[in-house]
Amino acid sequence: MSVKLGHSMNNKLSANKHRGRHVYRIYSRKNKASLKTESYLECRFARVLEIDPCVVAFAAQPESLHIKLNNKSLRYTPDFLVRYHDRPAEYIEVHSSDLLTPEFIERVELFSAYVQDQVGCSIVIKTEQDLPLLNDSNLVLIADNMNHQLSFAKERLLTYEPTTFAELVEYLYTTLSSQPIQDAYYLLACGYYQLHQPQVLMSADSPIFRGE
Repeated sequence: MSVKLGHSMNNKLSANKHRGRHVYRIYSRKNKASLKTESYLECRFARVLEIDPCVVAFAAQPESLHIKLNNKSLRYTPDFLVRYHDRPAEYIEVHSSDLLTPEFIERVELFSAYVQDQVGCSIVIKTEQDLPLLNDSNLVLIADNMNHQLSFAKERLLTYEPTTFAELVEYLYTTLSSQPIQDAYYLLACGYYQLHQPQVLMSADSPIFRGE
C-alpha cells in the first residue's frame, strides 16, 4: 500500500478553499476568505470553527487524498483542515449521524492512519451531535462580532456573574475593556459565559450564566 500526498498536505495552510461542488458560502473573518461548503451541516460547522478561540485557521474541502490498496486507487476528500493554537492540525469529516455506516467509518480510519503516519495529522469524524445548541443567527452574531484576541485576562473577571448580555457588556466597559462588545461575544464563544436560551435569537436582554 502507498500513499500519495498532495501539495497542501505538505503545507497545511496552502489548502484550496474553493474546489469541488459546493452549496453554501460563508465569509470567514478568521481566514480573511470566502469559504464554500457542500452541505448545511458543514456550513454550521464552519461557523463553529469561526467562533472557536482555539482555532487559528481552517480550510473547507482542502484537497483530495489518494491511497493505493491492492492495486486499486482510493480517493477521499475531507471536509475541513484545521490548525489550532494549542494542538496539532487535523482533518475533520462532518457527517450526519444517521448516515454513518461501519464501511464509511472504516474508510475514514484507513485514510486517517496513513495521513497520521505521513504528516502527523489525523482525520476526526464530527456529527450534528458535536455542534453547540446555538441557532444559526446566534452563531453568525458571535462570529461577526467576536474579537479573536481577548483584551484582558479572563481571570480578572473573578467570580462576576452577570444576568444578561447587556449587563456583561456594561461591566466590561466600566471595569476592564476598551472593546466590551467584542470581548463579550468572545466570552460567549469560548464558553466562559453561556446563554440560558441558546436556541432563541440573542438580544441585549438575553439571560446568561457562568459557564466555567
